[in-house]
Amino acid sequence: MSTSGKIKAKNARNAEAARQGKTKPRPSFAERAQLDKKPAVAPWVVWAFILLLGGGSESSSQMWSESGTES
Repeated sequence: MSTSGKIKAKNARNAEAARQGKTKPRPSFAERAQLDKKPAVAPWVVWAFILLLGGGSESSSQMWSESGTES
């Protein structure tokens, strides 16, 4: 079936559905944007960044500072 034939068939199906009152309203742009909203950065990237900036835990930072002063 050619592209124009597919379009005509789809139009015919939509016209029949409209005659029967079975049309589905398209959600508004705001609703579609809300549903498709994805975070810009993955959550694991945020946690990795926090760990890198924080340097891990307090005990690990104390361990490194104490080992450097003993020698």
